[in-house]
Amino acid sequence: MRAGSYGRLPPYLFGVLARMQIGPRGNSRNLWVAVAMLVVAVAIVYPGVVRYLGSAQRDDAGRVISSGSVQITGMHVGDCVDGLVLGGTQTSVTATPCGQPHEAEVVDRTAGPSGDWPGVDAVREGAFSTCDAQIAQKVLGGPLADRLVSVVFFPHDEAAWIRGDPITCLAVDKDGGKLTGPVGS
Repeated sequence: MRAGSYGRLPPYLFGVLARMQIGPRGNSRNLWVAVAMLVVAVAIVYPGVVRYLGSAQRDDAGRVISSGSVQITGMHVGDCVDGLVLGGTQTSVTATPCGQPHEAEVVDRTAGPSGDWPGVDAVREGAFSTCDAQIAQKVLGGPLADRLVSVVFFPHDEAAWIRGDPITCLAVDKDGGKLTGPVGS
């Protein structure tokens, strides 16, 4: 049985139970119980189906081959993305194949320093310093060297710091233009 087939099991079971409730004569009280069971089955399965269908698809090497949503914590180095929200908290973006126009590329993901929570300003400063250096190294001497700046996702509070959320560095065009391929070597 394929992994996706397991998602079909709950509605099937609820359908069988619903049919058993209705019985051969279609008792109206049992009909409402059956309808309620089917509604519950759809409510259980629907979010998972929507999440799967809306997710970015990857090849065996992990490269995005079909655009879709990806969680910030699930981005890979080399992912090209759209849908950045600057100046706020964000949980997901749209990953796209790098051959298509896109806003940014993930150039590095690294763990923050260990130890006690230093505060959001110190984390932000360290994250931007790390990311600026990573982008400069990646595009050193290349045609995009003067065009790129960093956008950084970093642990924005003590809970995220303790959880070990990584610092994620993205390269974007400083003039707001779209990138049309990988940013460097």
